[in-house]
Amino acid sequence: ARNAWEWFFKRREDYEANHFAPSDSLPARNRPLISTIPAGRLNAPETARALRSINPDLIVLFDTSLMNSSTLDLFQKRVLNMHIGLSSHYRGSSANFWPIHDGRLECLGATIMCIDNGIDTGEVLAQEAIQVESCDTEQSLMGKTIILGVNLLIQILRNWETASTSSLPLEDKGKLYLKKDFNPQTVLKVREMVEGGGLERLINHHLKT
Repeated sequence: ARNAWEWFFKRREDYEANHFAPSDSLPARNRPLISTIPAGRLNAPETARALRSINPDLIVLFDTSLMNSSTLDLFQKRVLNMHIGLSSHYRGSSANFWPIHDGRLECLGATIMCIDNGIDTGEVLAQEAIQVESCDTEQSLMGKTIILGVNLLIQILRNWETASTSSLPLEDKGKLYLKKDFNPQTVLKVREMVEGGGLERLINHHLKT
């Protein structure tokens, strides 16, 4: 299982190097104020004070720990989350991994939501499934959820500027996965799917339905 762990992250590293450009390689569109929050300090008092002083029109989170209710209350309906999963099917950590592990490729996608006090239970601003292709690998399937999420977020931000954004309540709460659930044993199952042809068969079946 440990070898599967290393296999997975090496393939992820190679995929991201080929498909995602470093942020400092992109031309600057403006000069935003950049302030770094140390790891584990999202809910620290000094972070709340800094946010209050800035009073942002909008806060967008991605791949962070949960924001506490006292901070959320300061910016009601102004804190968004880019979730790389369909929250009606998969919530929590690694939501773009579990649909592959579970053989549910139709549940690969992205959600932009208003954050509430739950885990990925907020009102949905945008949600869409990815387009699966016959050439996909486990890494490209997961990568597509990130690309889709960014595109949906851009769309929502543009709508936000013109006050044309609307949201819908999350009617069905997807299964919740925590960080501890993503481990070498679960990765081993996906490696066996990839190397044994199971993922290819799953993709072909998905494309026929």
